[in-house]
Amino acid sequence: MDIVWIAIALILVLLLLLGVLNQLGRLAVAVEALNRKEARMAGELDQLEADVTGISNAVDASIALMQGLKAKLDEAIASGDMSRVVAVNAELEAKTQALAAAVVANTPAAPAAG
Repeated sequence: MDIVWIAIALILVLLLLLGVLNQLGRLAVAVEALNRKEARMAGELDQLEADVTGISNAVDASIALMQGLKAKLDEAIASGDMSRVVAVNAELEAKTQALAAAVVANTPAAPAAG
């Protein structure tokens, strides 16, 4: 009779082990899914960092452009030569319009409310 109880106990232990193995398999699948998501997010973060760097460079270049144009305008005004003032003002207008158009063209549309 002891052998029967031992056999039953072994069967129960085996069933419990199978259940544990099944749960471990599920956990392994979940961990793999999380690893894939993490890798995707890391790639997205790399792209975001590159985009921010690009925007920062564009902002810095725009600031330098505006400072340079202001310096030219100040020089033209100081010279008293109105034709230089008009020319620099026209350049300033053109650059301002180009910059505004670039900002509009590169600004994503607002997401739809929902």
